[in-house]
Order: sequence, then C-alpha cells, then structure tokens
Amino acid sequence: MKTMKQLCVLGSCLLVGFAASAASASDAHEHGIAELNAAFEGKRLDIMFKSPADTIVGFEHEVKNEAQHKQVIAAVQQLRDGYQNILLPDAALCILKHANVEQTLVAMSDDHDHDTHEKHGHEDKHGHDENMAASDDHDHDHDHDHDHDHDHDHDKHQDHGGHSDFMVEYTFECQKPKELNSLQVGLFNHYPALETVRYQAIGISGQKGGEVNSATASISLK
Repeated sequence: MKTMKQLCVLGSCLLVGFAASAASASDAHEHGIAELNAAFEGKRLDIMFKSPADTIVGFEHEVKNEAQHKQVIAAVQQLRDGYQNILLPDAALCILKHANVEQTLVAMSDDHDHDTHEKHGHEDKHGHDENMAASDDHDHDHDHDHDHDHDHDHDKHQDHGGHSDFMVEYTFECQKPKELNSLQVGLFNHYPALETVRYQAIGISGQKGGEVNSATASISLK
C-alpha cells in the first residue's frame, strides 16, 4: 500500500502540508469540513482525501447494529469510486490506477491495494468496481505484529476524543496530461453533510491552497 510519505512531487512531500492541515483539523474536528491534497507530476495525479466519519455516514462510533454496518460498507464502496468522486477532464484520458479507503468504524478483512484500469470518461468506466476487492482495513485475527499495525492505524484515524475519519487515496494516470488543467470535487454530490473541502495542490506551477464547496468545486492544477 502506498503511504503518505510516497506522495512527493517537485522536490517536496505532500505529507508536510497534509500533516499540518490534518493536525489543525483534528484539534477542532470540524464536522462538514474535509481535507484534500492533490499532487500532479508527469502523467500521474495523486489524491488524498480525509473526512470526519460523521460527515460521511452520520456517526463516528463503532457500528452498533446491522443498519450502521451496511451504511459504512456502502460508504467504503462508494468512496473507492474515484471516477465519481474526482471528476477530471475527458480530454486528459485519465485512468484510475489505485483506490484505497481506510476507516475504523468496521473491522474489514485484509486486502491488497485496489487497482483498476478503466479510462476516465469512457463508456465502460463503471465496470471498474468489479475489479475491486471488498476490504481495506486489517483483520483482528492476524498475528501480534499485524495487530500492532492495526492498533497504529486505529490511532491514526481515531483520536483520543473518540473521533473517527475516512482516509481515501486515489492515483490516476493521464495519457494527455496537458489537458489536465483542473479537477472537480464530485464528493459533494454524494455526501450532503460535506460543506467545505480545504485543499492543497501541487502542480507544474508550484503549490497552492484554498477551499471549495458544492458551488465552487473546481481546483486548478496549473
């Protein structure tokens, strides 16, 4: 699985800005406010999205009944759909190569990174869900070392105040990167409680930041 440290572009790590913004967000844990980082270099676009679980599924505690369990599973499956959540220009011919979702509300079986090879804007792009397995987090039945890693992940996505987050990673490969001038945050279309996305983007012209909402959901990559 790729880690945040691997998202390094133009000589600087995306982790630096993300860690600072995530730490600030964690202190206040603002519901309805999410964080997004985008790193674009060559043909590759890496996206990281972090949101309070309450904004995604309406609660932050571990699931208490079957209905909540199904709600979390449905959210994980939807969040894996990079084509719906990050809208890219069709002319850029972008393919979703990797999608991963981490959360701590439901224990899910072990899985590898989710890879897909569907072309963005292509008529059969929705078929990529069939290539994705049904899990992201670690299974509690593995050995001690694995349990230790799971505990670490749990701490990373759930602070001591009981707050939980969804962490999403996407990697796109674009055949015509010159056409990739911007991205549209499609997540607003699926999560009504999501009010604002604070972003940092690193592209050809350097690093920029700001925030978008459902009315101004476009982020420039130039």
